[in-house]
Amino acid sequence: MSQKLYSRIHIVFFAVHIAMLLAAFISYLAVGELWLSLSMLAVFGCVATFSLATFFLNLPPLYLLPAAGLLIMDTSFLNFTTVGYNHLYLIDAIILIAGAVGLSVLLFLSKSKIKKSGVPFLAGFLVAVLVSGLGFGIPSGMERNAKEVGFARFQVPSFVDSVEASEADKGKVEDVYYDTKHYATNEAPIQKRAQVYLPPHYDSSKPYNILYLLHGTGDDEIYWLTTNHQNKVMLDNLINMKAINPLIVVTPTWYVGDDCADDLDQLTWSFKKELRNDLMPAIESKYSTFTEGAVDPNAFASTRDHRAFAGLSRGAVTTYHSVFMESLDYFSYIGTFSGSRTTAAQLKEALERNSFLDLPIHYYYAAAGTFDFAEPLLYSQYNDYLKLGLRIENTRFDAVPFRYHSMENWHVNLYNYLQLIF
Repeated sequence: MSQKLYSRIHIVFFAVHIAMLLAAFISYLAVGELWLSLSMLAVFGCVATFSLATFFLNLPPLYLLPAAGLLIMDTSFLNFTTVGYNHLYLIDAIILIAGAVGLSVLLFLSKSKIKKSGVPFLAGFLVAVLVSGLGFGIPSGMERNAKEVGFARFQVPSFVDSVEASEADKGKVEDVYYDTKHYATNEAPIQKRAQVYLPPHYDSSKPYNILYLLHGTGDDEIYWLTTNHQNKVMLDNLINMKAINPLIVVTPTWYVGDDCADDLDQLTWSFKKELRNDLMPAIESKYSTFTEGAVDPNAFASTRDHRAFAGLSRGAVTTYHSVFMESLDYFSYIGTFSGSRTTAAQLKEALERNSFLDLPIHYYYAAAGTFDFAEPLLYSQYNDYLKLGLRIENTRFDAVPFRYHSMENWHVNLYNYLQLIF
């Protein structure tokens, strides 16, 4: 093979790769969320400059490095099995792998030589990495080292979640077992467990606001407070610093045995019956909330201003389906982290139901990480809700830069949400 033909093939390959990378960036830019756009610009800048260096150095095996980076994003961050994923990154990674292998063979056959003209582009790559790192790393570090409580874009301040309160000022986490049913299938009885956080110096003679908090797929009722103990530490410290009012936090599970294993979305709808009929009566008859021990529908409805709900991932979908759409008479604060799957038309129909028509929504909070596969769809549907004017006036959407579908993101989401409710 002639060196001229090899060069032409390399140019065509490189053009296809950059076009695919640019198309992926533009598709995320079209979502219209600033921090998502900036995060993907950083990805584009780093991959493009490294690819340019590889092209001008004439070292095709180096294409494997950006391919590996894109594959890590695909499988770990963006999750190609979900609707929010952009397949262009996966396609580009495959193109890079094929190019690295094929061009390496052609390089050998054509006896082309490595060139030094790519060295300046390596410097450009290092600059892109440095700018991206500093652009996000400096403000992230500043927030982590902050000395006051406030809304976080990148991280929770370390004094809030890394320093345990004294034993006398710690809250308590208890297990509560309650009877419920397999509402999505045969309605057979089953006993389930929830965890309950009681604030420091809990006093059963005083009424407390209450937050119900759901986990996501593959996790359970201990995920928020035990598996990720930093959330419990954060609650203790925020309450002790009087940054938030003392509250009770309940973390149940939307799983019901092995029900609907092949179609878990059914559980996001059926959870409303468990919540209203079994979980809330069990919790609010045992602990001191504003119902004052009463657990009838009128008691729950009349105290909705003292009750919030939030969930992450499929727990966020459950929050939409079973709470926002079906239990707004019991809850006036709604939080959804990294999940939606609810159209504006569905939400509009639910909120305009006669029983919900006059109920105010005190706060609606939505959030996701910029490397989170759920963010594009969540942000799009969030804006659809606002366009319909669904009584959503007090609201906020947070995008956490460089965070993906993980607790590092949801921990920041919870920190912000706690400052907005009650």
